[in-house]
Amino acid sequence: MRTTLRCCLAAAFRPFVQTLSLLDATQAVREAVEAGTVTVTQARQLASLKPEEQREKVAEIEAATAGTTGHEKARRQRQILGDAKPRLKNPQRNHKSP
Repeated sequence: MRTTLRCCLAAAFRPFVQTLSLLDATQAVREAVEAGTVTVTQARQLASLKPEEQREKVAEIEAATAGTTGHEKARRQRQILGDAKPRLKNPQRNHKSP
């Protein structure tokens, strides 16, 4: 019971902890999140950079994603920020059984 309660509380407070980590980011990053230019996850990634680098990356993202939406916007954001996870299709998924 105690473990279940701990898990529930951790899950409930996770968004608040993630949002608090944005306090380490520059105003440019916070404004980009509010405008929807970058996601909270991307903002947390930006927060790990030096302040001048954060501002440069936000400006690059804003310029690159202007007028784009959906997958194209996400692709451009990943190009600028670097992609931590490779976007490879799983060869097992497309494999047909004999």
